[in-house]
Amino acid sequence: MRHKLKKLAGQTAIYGIPSIVARVINFGLTPIYLLSLKEVGDFGVMAVMYAIAAFIAVVLTHGMETGFFNFVRKEEENPEEVFNTAFSSVLLISLLFAVLCFVFSNPIIEFIGYPGKGIYIQVFALILCFDALSAIPFAWLRYENKAVKFAGIRSLNIAVNVVLTLFFFLLCPYLQKNGHGDLVSFFKQEDLVLYAFIANLTASLVSFSFLLPQMKFKFGFANKPLRRKMLLYSYPLIFTGMAGIVNETFDRVLLKKLLPADVADHEIGIYNAFYKLSMFMTLFVQAFRYAAEPFFFQESKQQDAKQSYAKIMEYFVYACLGIFMILVLLLPYIAPLFITNKDYFINPDGMRIVPVLLLANMFLGIYYNLAIWYKLTHKNLYGAYIGIGGALLTLILNFVFIPSLGFVASAWITLLVYFSMTVVSYLVGQRHYAVPYPIKKIILAILIVVGSYSLWYFS
Repeated sequence: MRHKLKKLAGQTAIYGIPSIVARVINFGLTPIYLLSLKEVGDFGVMAVMYAIAAFIAVVLTHGMETGFFNFVRKEEENPEEVFNTAFSSVLLISLLFAVLCFVFSNPIIEFIGYPGKGIYIQVFALILCFDALSAIPFAWLRYENKAVKFAGIRSLNIAVNVVLTLFFFLLCPYLQKNGHGDLVSFFKQEDLVLYAFIANLTASLVSFSFLLPQMKFKFGFANKPLRRKMLLYSYPLIFTGMAGIVNETFDRVLLKKLLPADVADHEIGIYNAFYKLSMFMTLFVQAFRYAAEPFFFQESKQQDAKQSYAKIMEYFVYACLGIFMILVLLLPYIAPLFITNKDYFINPDGMRIVPVLLLANMFLGIYYNLAIWYKLTHKNLYGAYIGIGGALLTLILNFVFIPSLGFVASAWITLLVYFSMTVVSYLVGQRHYAVPYPIKKIILAILIVVGSYSLWYFS
């Protein structure tokens, strides 16, 4: 058991390196964004666009990453055929999506609320396509336990994004201000939001290019029985993923629609800025998922698999609680370092939502751990039902409370929904694939940590 935990911890650390670097750099870039963008609302525009993009990304990959891991673990399935089938499916949907976005970019952006910015839709269509097409090759690297190569390409993506962001947000304005505008004659200060998206697009293209050697197989739908089995297995994960994105990011879209037009983008900008401070928990959960998903599928062949899952869950929760305590205690010192624009602190609710969001992301991570039961038993529809139920709860509660409470409501609703999904998944999962999770120890640890923080905060 110790060897398994050590291996998983090592893989999590390697997969987490680019995520940690990305978040740290993103925090470093946040002050540049906030100081360079003319309005707080411009940061809100970026939040809304990325929220919508996250939702669409789930559709484009349509569960094929998890489907790949499930079918490639079966000895009778040819790994190359599984790769071909998964990648070809993603390729077809991505190309169709890109064509539709380029044709209908103006009506789409007008519906979102930014008329005249159809270029945003076109750029994001390309970002989403390259990211979707990279998903299955990245999954192949995880399947082969090539964590270092995976981390290297992810890190390259980050580096390209950072360099271009610094170029657009710092170097170009500097050159214009100091009489060298002819060197960057294309640059317009009012287009900084677009330039941020272009930096992302370039980084996604570079990552895809470096993954091309991984795509050395024939693409096509030759193996129709395998394609049918993979689609039947994976399609419920589309709804699970969509529901997850609704829970995670769609509150920005609802804030845009439900708050008064003159304050919506401003409020979203504050919410998004402080939401980023909770991302230390998110990046740990994300790194764990990258390592754990292939590990869980491979481990399922072992007789003591359930005991391994239980022990992993226990240590995962302890790690999350440690991250929570460190961050909430250091929050008064961390926040001003990354949110340098004082306008974001006018509303004190920004700081208050960070502990709530940290706990929400911890429960999301617990839910991801629990999700192995329906993935292994081919009962992905249960995962879809739980996810859709959570999404409906998110939508209903946000519609009710956003008009009066704003983004504070969104933060607390996120925690409530993730907690509810965790409880339901545990109760249902124990009926179909009982894992001896140390529930009493986990609940006690959570109560002790949250209780201690509450006493400290209100004392």
